[in-house]
Amino acid sequence: MKTNLLLIAISMFAMSAQAQRISQSLSQEFQQETVSCLDDETVLKSNDNSYYRSFDLSTFGITTAYHVSGVEFGVTFVSNVEPNGYPVFVNLYTTDAQFPNEFPQSYELVATDTVRVLFRHVNRLIHVPLNAVVPVGKKLIMEVGYDKSEDAAVIIASNSAGETGPSFIKSTMCQIDTPVNITAIGFEGNHLVFNVLSTLSASDVKASAVAVYPNPSTGLFKLEKANVLHQEVEVLDVSGKRATMPLLGNSFDLSSFAAGIYTVQFQTSTGIVNQKIIKI
Repeated sequence: MKTNLLLIAISMFAMSAQAQRISQSLSQEFQQETVSCLDDETVLKSNDNSYYRSFDLSTFGITTAYHVSGVEFGVTFVSNVEPNGYPVFVNLYTTDAQFPNEFPQSYELVATDTVRVLFRHVNRLIHVPLNAVVPVGKKLIMEVGYDKSEDAAVIIASNSAGETGPSFIKSTMCQIDTPVNITAIGFEGNHLVFNVLSTLSASDVKASAVAVYPNPSTGLFKLEKANVLHQEVEVLDVSGKRATMPLLGNSFDLSSFAAGIYTVQFQTSTGIVNQKIIKI
């Protein structure tokens, strides 16, 4: 099978966010071309592609734990995706490393989801709700990717309007086994339109009483910034069933709990704080 690294022309679209947005994109337009690994020059079928941006939150004036409520990315082309859609995964990681050094070994997955891209998503920013906390001093890595398809294709959006940080790509089928700067492999003007959203204002982020991470977790959760008055937390499942769990240092353990979404309540000096968490 012939494998080629191709450029696909894409169209323009602009969209404003309702939540607080951080972005390395100087424009939200879908403008020029985006690089993608495809397996045929005439019949568009996607190989595996993963795209990345690394966000140093201090460059956005964020110097405390940061609460992520969602992300955005764009799609400019799909083929043969109806009725079930092309599955595109979104991962968020935190790290002390300088991306892409030591990826993925020195990176902690803090949120993940999969969306099914349909024709109606073309030329739009796709909003993916995610719940994660980036601890103080950590970098946030956003990954959007998809696996090889035998009969369908999807193209992620980019533009040439400029960026404040590099865009990265990885594709094993095109012999790009680790993330590389897209510009460094000869594709200038391919600046990924990736955004990270928070429902909290900048001042709310700095004043946040409790940050829970990693989220999701297999069981052990930690508090990044805690002024909790009691050494225990209340855990509620989706049915409202309540359990009291001890705080050991800055951690609590839900390893014995079933996988699912829970609400954790903390009593702080400013009142009760509720955090949604995911046990996997």
